[in-house]
Amino acid sequence: MSRSASRLGGQALLAQLLPPGAEFGGIVTNLAREVELSGARVLTGTATDGAMIARDRPEVVILATGSRLSRPAIEAEPDAAIVHAADILAGSARTGKRVVVYDWLADWTGAGIAERLAGEGAHVRLAVNGLGAAFNIQNYIRDEYAAKLHALGVEVHPYMRLYGFDGETAYFLHTAAQTPVEMADVDTVVLVAPNEPEDALAAEVRRLGIPVHLVGDCLAPRTAEEAVYEGLKAAAGL
Repeated sequence: MSRSASRLGGQALLAQLLPPGAEFGGIVTNLAREVELSGARVLTGTATDGAMIARDRPEVVILATGSRLSRPAIEAEPDAAIVHAADILAGSARTGKRVVVYDWLADWTGAGIAERLAGEGAHVRLAVNGLGAAFNIQNYIRDEYAAKLHALGVEVHPYMRLYGFDGETAYFLHTAAQTPVEMADVDTVVLVAPNEPEDALAAEVRRLGIPVHLVGDCLAPRTAEEAVYEGLKAAAGL
């Protein structure tokens, strides 16, 4: 069964909450307007399952059911404060004053959540499993983030892989040197990690004998560009 939502937009609605991500919400506004102009019927707040699809008898199904949060394999004490960046943006989690952001993706998410938390007064260390903060995005945006993080006093640690957190100290491996790194005096670890595809509905649709196309994160978690392109490609091929 796919989850229900009251608004179109999925994770783009969270992305626009990152500084300076307000412009990102434009993709939702623009595409929602295109859907309206097309005359397509939109149902919100409605979970979708195989029974519903069987009743509607579609000739084909395009799934864009997105992805779900996942947690890297790390050793942690049961009461250690580990939260996802997405939960902070959604307002369902908070952090302490001493934060380590573990950024597996090295894109705008880790840098953006570090900027936000530092701007709210937290002491932030950004531990990146890569060459540097926002390394995997365009250089002009990367350089802007580097300047902001420096001005806010965010400590950036590249080549970090998290393997443990005891509630006070976060334990890392330096992936180039293959030596341990400890970060002490930590209240909260914030995870920016790859999601897992939310693709269970595809199997239900296939059992009904209906052709199904997966697009976006339910195929493989990536960026909005891939999701829009794959949706367009799937629709054009019908």
